[in-house]
Amino acid sequence: ISIHDSYLPFLCNKANSKYDQLIINMVNDEIKMDAYSYFINEEKAKHLPPFKIDKVKASVAAGDAFTGILGASLSSGLDIFDSLEIAIIGSALSTTKNGAQESMPYYYEIMKELD
Repeated sequence: ISIHDSYLPFLCNKANSKYDQLIINMVNDEIKMDAYSYFINEEKAKHLPPFKIDKVKASVAAGDAFTGILGASLSSGLDIFDSLEIAIIGSALSTTKNGAQESMPYYYEIMKELD
């Protein structure tokens, strides 16, 4: 969901009492290109910074890349925070190539960015 950051304290309280977990995508009202995310569950809220890239060629598969990489990372046994970090990097890398399937990053490309 996209929200204004002034609602974050409210959502943190709601996440602790009503929702199991939330991933919140935030967009700064003044600088639309400055996006960031938070993960909130019953134990903690964590800021997840964006992965900066030089130029976007196509964003057609960014959401698919994020979802697929997140699912694969969680399935492999990584915790949610490591999985989210890898998914954020992978989805950003997918925007540096044209196309959908051909823009999906290889595992080694993501790992190279973590080093």
